[in-house]
Amino acid sequence: MAPSRNGMILNPHFHKDWQRRVRTWFNQPARKIRRRKARQAKARRIAPRPIAGPLRPQVRCPTIRYHTKVRSGRGFTLEELKAAGIHKKTARTIGIAVDPRRRNRSTESLQANVQRLKEYRSKLILFPRKASAPKKGDSSEEELKMATQLSGPVMPIKTVYKKEKARIISEDEKNFKAFASLRMARANARLFGIRAKRAKEAAEQDVEKKNMVLVLNFANPSREVQNLSPVLFSQTDQKREGSGLYEEIFTRRCCLFFPVYGINHIALHK
Repeated sequence: MAPSRNGMILNPHFHKDWQRRVRTWFNQPARKIRRRKARQAKARRIAPRPIAGPLRPQVRCPTIRYHTKVRSGRGFTLEELKAAGIHKKTARTIGIAVDPRRRNRSTESLQANVQRLKEYRSKLILFPRKASAPKKGDSSEEELKMATQLSGPVMPIKTVYKKEKARIISEDEKNFKAFASLRMARANARLFGIRAKRAKEAAEQDVEKKNMVLVLNFANPSREVQNLSPVLFSQTDQKREGSGLYEEIFTRRCCLFFPVYGINHIALHK
């Protein structure tokens, strides 16, 4: 194989007597027979239990590339067993695989596996530990006679493909812009926090505007009421305030400003 790119120059060492160290696989036909006999022996040993092993849940493959595919998982979650009314220790004794690490990310998967467990319980034929002393939940003698060992997978998962019928493309679908919609959705998700912050600040500013003081000029009653801050006044008022002509009396929700020689202005908080 020729070297490629900026890699290390190959320096193979073929100086050993490798022809005596070649591993052959000429015993594969015999291994095939041995594996078959091992499967048959296992089936006889675990009979009448299913050959394929315990019941597995229905899960979806990870990553966005394969999450549309449904397959069998490792085991049922504790939440699924609880919803189906099966104890986690009892589940392993009746042929149900349990995986305490898996979590249910959606309600649909939880309901699907709960229904799978209930269907399994309805079809299950449970043999008593002692034939002479059957307990509650064990199958009857008639059902035990009908029991046969299942050779295939236990309740195989079938992928159902929904076939779409041919139809005419609507005008809305023709005018729909997929790329622009995706970009807009990404922008809305990215700017959600800053927009919420700006809306909150705007609401606080509206509240501050409503709570601004009303300054009434008694010297000129015809003058319109002005929205002013209780601290900022005109330059003349600031000079008069600094010269000591104003005395301030602060109350809980009221702030009165009046000169020594007579009341000219009253500032009230709403």
